[in-house]
Amino acid sequence: MLPQGVVKASRDQAPAPLAVGDTFQLTTVFNGKESEMKYELREMVRPNRIVVVGNGDIARGTDIILLRPADASNTQTVVDYSADLSLKGWRRPFIAFLSSSLDKLGKDAMAGMTKACHELFAAPS
Repeated sequence: MLPQGVVKASRDQAPAPLAVGDTFQLTTVFNGKESEMKYELREMVRPNRIVVVGNGDIARGTDIILLRPADASNTQTVVDYSADLSLKGWRRPFIAFLSSSLDKLGKDAMAGMTKACHELFAAPS
């Protein structure tokens, strides 16, 4: 079985600081089906807000990432991530039937992000 979620991603622009309008190509897998999506960075308010909008043959989505200090010491960050996904065309009414699968996908993605952050940014022992 194929992994779920984003399995490949690349930025269209040459290495440079991120800027509004930058685009990314993503290959995603959901319920065993692979699809391509193009995301655009629509809003970036440093240091606390990022909005990307994705568009593909099957779905479109808007992801909003909000960052804020976890406490007064500013040594940890709380990440609030929301994704609004809708299906296109004749598939649109069937989004309701996918809610449990999408919920699991979101929880798996959050677990993966948490693990990656711990591995990348953990305090040295």
